[in-house]
Amino acid sequence: MEYTFTSFQKEVLEKGDLKVFTLVHGEEEYLFDALLSKLKEKFPRTEVISGSDLDPETLADRLRGSSLFAPVSEKVVVIKDFDTLLKGLRKKKAQLLEKILKGSPTKVVAIVRRKLDKKDLSKEPLKNLLTLGDTVTLSKVSAQKVAQLVKRRFEREGKKITDEALKRLLELCGTDLAYLKGEVEKILLFVEGKEVRKEHVEKVCFPSEKGDIFSFVDAFLGGDLDRSLREVKALIRNGLHPLQIESVLATYLLRLRVLQELIKRGKKLEEAFSIADVKNKFAQVKFKGYLKSVNEERVKRMISKLSEFDLKVKVSFQDPEKALLDFVVASLR
Repeated sequence: MEYTFTSFQKEVLEKGDLKVFTLVHGEEEYLFDALLSKLKEKFPRTEVISGSDLDPETLADRLRGSSLFAPVSEKVVVIKDFDTLLKGLRKKKAQLLEKILKGSPTKVVAIVRRKLDKKDLSKEPLKNLLTLGDTVTLSKVSAQKVAQLVKRRFEREGKKITDEALKRLLELCGTDLAYLKGEVEKILLFVEGKEVRKEHVEKVCFPSEKGDIFSFVDAFLGGDLDRSLREVKALIRNGLHPLQIESVLATYLLRLRVLQELIKRGKKLEEAFSIADVKNKFAQVKFKGYLKSVNEERVKRMISKLSEFDLKVKVSFQDPEKALLDFVVASLR
């Protein structure tokens, strides 16, 4: 059965009627994140793994890892970059993969972050795998629909965005819902009145084509390796030097470490913000989230890895771009 995001949510997820295999493909990054969030709500025992780290045998081990004391139907394994698992898979391995999925009590959701055409879907082993379940296509959302979604988001928060401000927001940020989500959150935090005007948008928002280093920092401190790599590559592609990226990230990591130490010593959060010079309201909201999600040992490890990156570039004269990408992977794996 073939579904869109909306029809899959209503006809499958809400009923908990997930097949043994579901292929999710498309181009709308925001919808991948939204679908994963919905899956985790419905199936709390959802595990996310990368296809690049798997072969059929290791996948079989992960699928057999269900608890003996929990209903196996509740277990879902999401395989990101499923196409990397299929790439170069020989016939016997492909048959083994199909056999494993057919006999698995654990449901598998396979993610491919590009839109597959009929030719792609008719190739083996994907063609046979699709007989086991459903296909979900996450198509790009139209500009008109994006505008409606943005307006509704502000309305839910008791605010109104003017037509001029909405037009300017879409000019600056495009129709990428994943990117727009962060920019809308910033506007909501900064604008205190009921009306969002053009000047608010221009003051707060970053043009998406220039990249946004704060989105990278957010992804990095959130532990999202895939998004961190996409964001940092975009920043480098658009002319930001790796050492400039290091400088911003070092500022965040060191302030986060200071806040952790101050709170550990009994300081109240507001006092800790004042001592660490975190005065911006938006930054305070972000740091509150980081304090909950990033523990002390992890921050120390990130700072240590960042120091290693600095030495590689400034002392060993390694390629800054490669060294930065290696640092991101080493810190988040």
